[in-house]
Amino acid sequence: MLEEFEIIDMHVHTYPNSKIGLQAMQGTGVSGMTGTIEELLQNMGNIISKAIQVNMTPVREMADAALKKLPKNLTPAENKEEEKKIIEKMTGRNIRRNDWTCDMADKHEQLIAYVSLDPLCGSAMITELLDKVKNRNVKGIKLHPGNGRFFPYDKRMWPVYEKAIELKLPIITHSGAFFTPDNIQYTQPKHFTEVLETFDDLTLVLAHLGIGFYEESRALAKKFDNNLYFDCSRAISSGKMWGILKDDQAIELIRDIGVERVMWSSDYPWCNPTKDAQKVASLNFTNEEKNMLFADNAKNILKI
Repeated sequence: MLEEFEIIDMHVHTYPNSKIGLQAMQGTGVSGMTGTIEELLQNMGNIISKAIQVNMTPVREMADAALKKLPKNLTPAENKEEEKKIIEKMTGRNIRRNDWTCDMADKHEQLIAYVSLDPLCGSAMITELLDKVKNRNVKGIKLHPGNGRFFPYDKRMWPVYEKAIELKLPIITHSGAFFTPDNIQYTQPKHFTEVLETFDDLTLVLAHLGIGFYEESRALAKKFDNNLYFDCSRAISSGKMWGILKDDQAIELIRDIGVERVMWSSDYPWCNPTKDAQKVASLNFTNEEKNMLFADNAKNILKI
């Protein structure tokens, strides 16, 4: 069934080894996979032609953990200096993670790299973005407000949105439910309203169809019909996870949003790419709609 379609996976995470991949999933994966490059490529086989790596580094979590370990007897000046060192260290980790992602894309023609940015890194976000655009073949930007604990309308992100427009790069961002309830507040689709109102030339992709907040996604799509897109990872899946849409719900929501604005993706290794592609292929979409979901919309976003 899948062989008749060109298929691009717009949302995968890759890791240097299985131990790191399993640690990142924190027991929430349902595919039995671990996130290595070799495993992903084997799963893609001759079915999935391209996969977009939207890797990220949990710099906010790591910084908070380091800050908690600081001695309690530091003076305010000493504490500020130590905080600065921690942020610099986390910024370095984020850069190295982006470099690794780009290395994997250079090594494997099936893989495409996005650059991950987090406001914890301050102005270094723009430095990192420009470096990767100039020196590496990145195709987009990855944000994760839930993990970074920042709202999309945080003004620290304004330079990123402006530069994305200037460089003609799409941004993909987590939207909807996340690991912990306290982080959901940052990723509800409605919180992207000010961003879309302010930057009407920004190409923004909300991942997971805003899982758990589908009506917010529907309302946002109706209000902003220019450059707002979605991927359907996790929301449509062969696995058993919270928030997955029933078949009729998925078809109705995607058609209501606009099939031309939704891209298939797997969220590997949390989910199994080929099995999830088969799930979408089995839905009662027309072949024209499936072509849009599987590749045409992604190629429009990626300019490939």
